[in-house]
Amino acid sequence: MSPAEYGSRLADAGFITLIFDPRYSGESGGSPRRYESPTAKIADVRAALDYLESRPEVDRHRLGAVGVCQGCSEMIAAAAVDSRIKTLVTISGQYIYPKNIDAFFAQSGVTRQQRIERGQQAKAKFDATGEVEYTEVISLTDKSCGLPWKQIHDWYNPWLTEKWGEKSRWENRYTTMSNAEVWAFNVEEHASRVKVPTLMIHGEMSDGGPEAAQHTFGLIAAKDKELVIVPGVFHTRFYDDPLVIDPAAARVVAWFNRHLGTDGSSGSDHASDGATKAAQIALVKKFYEAFRNHDKALLGEALAVDWVNIPVAPGQGPGLEGMRAAMDGYYKSFPDFNPVNADFIVEGNKVVVRSTIHCTQEGEFAGVRPSGKKIEVMAVDIHEISGGKIIKTWHVEDWLSGMFQMGGLPPVYK
Repeated sequence: MSPAEYGSRLADAGFITLIFDPRYSGESGGSPRRYESPTAKIADVRAALDYLESRPEVDRHRLGAVGVCQGCSEMIAAAAVDSRIKTLVTISGQYIYPKNIDAFFAQSGVTRQQRIERGQQAKAKFDATGEVEYTEVISLTDKSCGLPWKQIHDWYNPWLTEKWGEKSRWENRYTTMSNAEVWAFNVEEHASRVKVPTLMIHGEMSDGGPEAAQHTFGLIAAKDKELVIVPGVFHTRFYDDPLVIDPAAARVVAWFNRHLGTDGSSGSDHASDGATKAAQIALVKKFYEAFRNHDKALLGEALAVDWVNIPVAPGQGPGLEGMRAAMDGYYKSFPDFNPVNADFIVEGNKVVVRSTIHCTQEGEFAGVRPSGKKIEVMAVDIHEISGGKIIKTWHVEDWLSGMFQMGGLPPVYK
């Protein structure tokens, strides 16, 4: 549930957000069910990046990643190998490395090494027979369960009851062979290769305490990194307690705004304000180039699917598709429609453009019959940018002058 808590808050802040169940779990496919595999989860993260890159509304150059609990270790590994992740956030992490996990299981009666060996035996049995062994996640009697502590048990157990009206779909089991890969995983091998800006948020009583977070933080190679230890907060409060989630999510939003450029600032350690402005101008230029070349595909690179046009031309439909249809109309009236840009002014995430439209009226326009006359129409547009797309445009064109030039209105004399 915690990914939805942070994902919804990021969406409210204007970010395009993707959360997903890893393979073998929840709504995702794959078997055996409830097989925990860091290798598979890292591959799932990279597949999620593939999907995001395919979406027209997503700027593939500004992708960030958030990991929670054990997902922090796997997201660190993903960020170490996939350059598409431009910034990383970890929240209440279980940082899997031998010293931390040895301490994690020290009082359980079943050591990390014993769990690995048990997992190896279960994996060998599965490979030989196809039979899947399962271990409970929580239990008050089985000390070999995945999370052998009463405080953790008491947080998870209500999901197995009808406390909230009906039982959840959470399964209190995982494949025993998972132990072989999960507890042999070592985040230390990956953290030293993470060079993107990294924010780590950890509770004073999150897994491993401040020491585990500080150790992993020290290994992160990024120059731009920040560690926040929240005093007095237990691990699972980052899952469902709005008093803890709200300020943590606010930190994530501020971090992403800073490092993904959504507030008009730089999107990386090496990008300057000038580079960001140049990228915004380059995006806006695509809009005008699309009109000059009657290129609907290029228009899709510039405009968000739900782009807002203010004011909307008479009869024009909404969004990107509405503008594509309107483009056809302009070209019927003016086959050589050519907006020539004079000025670009960037302020935050808005670009102001002053242009002159040069065109010849070869078809009917606004009730004016084809005149064959060349006209010039001055225009000023304000484009708002978010997520690598133009999401809104305010525009004013001097079509009154254009109507006079086409002969659609009689000249006025004193």
